Amino acid sequence: MAAVGATLGELGGQALDAVAARVSEPDPLEEARRALLVRIASAAYVAEPNLLPLIACELVQRSVRLGCSRESAYGFGVFSLTVTAGWMLELGAEHGRIALTLVDRFDARELAGPVQHVVHHFTRAWTGPLASVYDHNAQMYRALMDVGDLEYAGWVLHMRAVYGYLAGVPLDALAEEIEHALEVMRLHDHGAAVACTLPFAHLVARLRGRPRIRSRPTETTTTSRERSRRSRT
Repeated sequence: MAAVGATLGELGGQALDAVAARVSEPDPLEEARRALLVRIASAAYVAEPNLLPLIACELVQRSVRLGCSRESAYGFGVFSLTVTAGWMLELGAEHGRIALTLVDRFDARELAGPVQHVVHHFTRAWTGPLASVYDHNAQMYRALMDVGDLEYAGWVLHMRAVYGYLAGVPLDALAEEIEHALEVMRLHDHGAAVACTLPFAHLVARLRGRPRIRSRPTETTTTSRERSRRSRT
């Protein structure tokens, strides 16, 4: 994608830590631009997934030219996912590290959960032990619940089921976690996350020699558009 190449060109081989160390000057208009890009990112992804990397590239380029802000953490986080999807795994891991650094530097609590979700579940999973991704999941969930982001929290619970299975968590313990996760998702009316998690619940049940988990009627009619939000970033 041209935008990815342009962003890497903007970075120009600069040390990412040096880029992250430069803080943007106070500018209400620039702050509003960046905040708007972050705010529309999830909706843009649902409407047209290819818009998400464009938003990330714009945030990163603005951060390189004008200095970093709290929104830069989201930009570098999603950019790490973008380059990882292009099989630039080590580069993706480095951008993910910078995203997490910026969350801490700006104390961006409202972005901590989403950034950790993207970096750990979609970038770090390719370069680190899956068990460590699973172990870190609980921290992500707490960060999201602390700021009231119930939708992202539901997706993090879904990913806990996925990475728990992939990391070899004992099936009995994993079954209990998935059951609890489904209860929380249903409590918050997060039908898409339920629809994506139920197949893992069925899988674990069958591997334990138990019958399939019974779905509720409304959970079998989740639309494909809603299910497409399973990788929400």
